[in-house]
Amino acid sequence: MIPVSLLAYLGLWFWARRRSRQARDHVARRRRKAARTARARLKQAAAAGLEERAAAAAGALRQYCADLWNLPAAGLTHDTLERRLGAAGADPEPILDFLERCDTARFAPGRAAGEERDPVDEARRWIDTLEAQR
Repeated sequence: MIPVSLLAYLGLWFWARRRSRQARDHVARRRRKAARTARARLKQAAAAGLEERAAAAAGALRQYCADLWNLPAAGLTHDTLERRLGAAGADPEPILDFLERCDTARFAPGRAAGEERDPVDEARRWIDTLEAQR
């Protein structure tokens, strides 16, 4: 019979080795935490005004996509999003329309005053949809 202390030592050794390997893989960690980070950002924006919610929702969705594909969020253009979302099997048009509505709410708030959908809730739905397709 193998002593319990030897089994405990081997278990801890394998666990530490796995943790060390995961710590070195920044891309996988960024991808793994993408949804959690975006949801936390949306949660913080829930009580803000329409312009702030729209900015946070668009920013969270863009950052989620950037984390998912290991790209800089600032460099995510509509063309890049369209190409990457299409390659991932998602229809890019509704997501790009959502981002344009968020930009309208941010930069022309009078034109977006009649918008009945909350941008934070909609961004959360898009993130959940993209997570399910991963």
